[in-house]
Amino acid sequence: RIFTPETLVRRIERAVRRASAEGKEKVLTVRAHPEVALYVMEAEPAFLKNLGKTLGLQVALRDDPLMRQDDFRVLGPAQQDLTARYALG
Repeated sequence: RIFTPETLVRRIERAVRRASAEGKEKVLTVRAHPEVALYVMEAEPAFLKNLGKTLGLQVALRDDPLMRQDDFRVLGPAQQDLTARYALG
């Protein structure tokens, strides 16, 4: 199954909230397909700013044309892949 950009953004939000709840991460980068990044910029431009402000995290979104449209990666400050720890399903 392929997730829509809207669905993927909700999955990203849950993963970032899990990272915040664990309290170990302060800076996160989310890598996603360019279509997902474009959706965020056009449909939910304040999404990352509001999420970061609410959770006390610095969150950046980077488009990655090598990513599948229905996948994303959560990276820590040293670009270590934290996706398996915080993204479920």
